[in-house]
Amino acid sequence: MWRYLREEAKDAGKTDLKEEEKLRCRNAILVCVALLCPLTAGMGTIVLLVWDRYGNEMPGFMANAAYLYPVCAIAGLLLSLLFHKEEYYTLAAVVAMAPILIAFGFFGVWIHWGIG
Repeated sequence: MWRYLREEAKDAGKTDLKEEEKLRCRNAILVCVALLCPLTAGMGTIVLLVWDRYGNEMPGFMANAAYLYPVCAIAGLLLSLLFHKEEYYTLAAVVAMAPILIAFGFFGVWIHWGIG
């Protein structure tokens, strides 16, 4: 998939600027769709394992992020498809990638809590 996206981005650079922006936005949306299931499964598994071992000592943000990420990601992807249809390509890419910040926050809290 990555090889295909890279080749497509090289081909897009040869066309006009609007077409290149459209292809890059579509690729960003595809990457976010591809990350939805693995990140959701990974965060859910970590929360269940940590909850089983430590119970209520786990930070609340970890459990909240585990169930908010898929909801926010699906809503963000639907909004990004709407923006892509209306030709707001930069906004569509930003909205599609915004829920990934929840995943970064989740793993950051997990590392901080694990070290501390």
